[in-house]
Order: sequence, then C-alpha cells, then structure tokens
Amino acid sequence: MTLAQSRLAMAAAFLMTASGLPGLGCALLSRGSSVDLRWYTPELVRSQPGSAERQAGCELRLGRVKSGTDLGRFIAYSDGLHEIGYYESRRWTERPEAYVRRALERALFEDGPFQRALTGAAPTLDIEVVEFEEVKAPTTHAARIALRVALSSTDRVLLERTVAVSEPVPGGDFDGFVAAMSGALGTTASEIARDVSEARPEDGACPGR
Repeated sequence: MTLAQSRLAMAAAFLMTASGLPGLGCALLSRGSSVDLRWYTPELVRSQPGSAERQAGCELRLGRVKSGTDLGRFIAYSDGLHEIGYYESRRWTERPEAYVRRALERALFEDGPFQRALTGAAPTLDIEVVEFEEVKAPTTHAARIALRVALSSTDRVLLERTVAVSEPVPGGDFDGFVAAMSGALGTTASEIARDVSEARPEDGACPGR
C-alpha cells in the first residue's frame, strides 16, 4: 500500500467512526455549508447638482466620518433599548460610514450652499456613526440612524451634538426597512447641513442664515 492509499484509508476510517458519534458526523459534514448571502444598499440618490445658491467664503472641510467596529457590513437590528443582533445572511454592500459620507457630500456640497475646502482655515466637520440599524419592537418598526457631529474651527468648537433620526418602515417587510433607511439617511444629512450652516461664525455666514 502506498503512502497516499494509507492516508486515504485512515481518513475513511475516521469518518466512519465519527459518523457513529451523536452529532459529530453531522457537524463535520456540515461545517463547509455556505450561507446564502443577500446584499443591500440604502442609497437612493436624489441630488440636484448646482441647485443651491453658493456664496464666496461659505467653505467647509468634511473631515473624518467613522464608526465603531460593531457597525460593519453585517446589518444590525435591535429592540430599541439594550438588545442588539446581526442578520447572518443579510449584508450592506459597504460599511455604514461610506453611505453617510456620500449623503453628507450631497447635502453639503451638491445640493447645499457649501464650497468644499481642501486647504486653509475653513471649519471642519467630523462625524461618528453611532447607530445604523433596524429597530424591531412590539409597537415600533423603524430604520434608525444616530450620528455624533463635531464642527470646529482653528480655535474653538462651533457645534457638538448627536443627531438621531427614526424612519417608520412601511409594510413591515425587509425591503421596506431598506427603503426607510434610505429616507433616514437623506433626512439626517439634510438636518446636519442645516445645523452646520446655522453654527458657522458670522464672518463665514452661508446663504439662508
């Protein structure tokens, strides 16, 4: 018997022995089973480039947009209080902070009054994604986003707050949740754009103040 034949015989004997042990054979054979993944995106772009009036001096730098390690491509759900879980077979196509950054870029620069600043002393907006989840409670089914907002200039903090938006899920199915998350994303970005415009110092005031 060759070495290869010997190894094959040993493997067959092990599987026969394992199959006689309760649960072990099934676990060994099912370990490689794949999960049927489904991928979702909450992005529904409605931007209208150039629709907002812009004015010289209304500059803004979009800084860090980050989230904790608990918010990734696994889609999160919660009871609205303390319990949180993750869908095994449902994923976002990107991490939540990527969707948030693009929504903010549209609300601030494409549809909003701001000019993007890359250098200089323009105020800087930093964002932390705190919640990006489906809320499933006995009386509530909603898409929820919560962002920590920090707007700062070179010498002081101009704005520091948490913006939270909950959008009811129509129909109650998962596609309805994704549509609601799209609405929550746009509402949150628009609210932050308004807050940032109002928080800027007078010498850098933007249209609408």
